[in-house]
Amino acid sequence: MWAYCAVTAGGIAQFLAGVWAYHSRDALVAVMHGLWGSFWMAYGLYTLLVALGVLPPILAGGSAACAYGFWFVVLGVITWIGAAAAITENVALAGVLTMLAAGCTLLAIGLLGAQATVLVVGAYQLIISTLLAWYLAGAMVLHAALGRPVLHIGGRRRHPHLDTCALLSIQYAADELGVEVGQ
Repeated sequence: MWAYCAVTAGGIAQFLAGVWAYHSRDALVAVMHGLWGSFWMAYGLYTLLVALGVLPPILAGGSAACAYGFWFVVLGVITWIGAAAAITENVALAGVLTMLAAGCTLLAIGLLGAQATVLVVGAYQLIISTLLAWYLAGAMVLHAALGRPVLHIGGRRRHPHLDTCALLSIQYAADELGVEVGQ
C-alpha cells in the first residue's frame, strides 16, 4: 500500500505542482517539487519492487544502500541550494528546506558509511522538516481562504521598486493571461 501512496501523493502530485510552478515562473518551487516528486515516484516504484522480491531492501546493505546514499547526496545538494534561495521568500520555507537538506545529508552519510545512528538522526531531521512543512502549508491555505495571514511564516519585506524592476524584466506573453509568478 505504501508504494501507491508514495507514487501518487508524494510523486505525481508533487511533480505536477512543480510543473505548474514552472509554468508560473517560480523557479524555486518548480525545482523543489520537481526534484522531490521524482524522488517519491522512484521510491514508490522501488518499494513495490522490494515487496515483490525483485530488489533488496535499502537496510539490507550492499548496493541498495549505496545507491540510495548517492541519491540522497544529489537530493541534499539541490535542497541545500533551495534552502539558501528560500531565505529570500520566508523563514518557514527556509526552515523546511534546511531541515530537509540536513536530513538528506545525514541519510547520505548513514547509508554510504553504514552508520545506523546517523540514519536515525537523519530520520528525525526529516520528521522535523515534515512538521514545518505542515505548518507552512496550513499557513498558506488559511491565508488563501481568509484573505489575510493567520499563522506567521516570517515573510521577507521587499522594496516596491525592486519588485517593479523584476516584473519589467520578464514580460508575460499574450497567451499567458491570468498567470502570475508564485501562483
